[in-house]
Amino acid sequence: MFLADLKMRSKLVVLLVVPVLGMLYFSSVGVMDKWREYQEMKQLEEVAELSV
Repeated sequence: MFLADLKMRSKLVVLLVVPVLGMLYFSSVGVMDKWREYQEMKQLEEVAELSV
């Protein structure tokens, strides 16, 4: 098996890199959602100002 041939240090790096990549992915998705929400609120504010 692939992992059986790796040194202990390499196995630890693999075990740490996988969760870190997952956290980076989900945090970037969260940031993009918040940015999209901010843009929508900004646009809504502009429309509300025009209607007054």
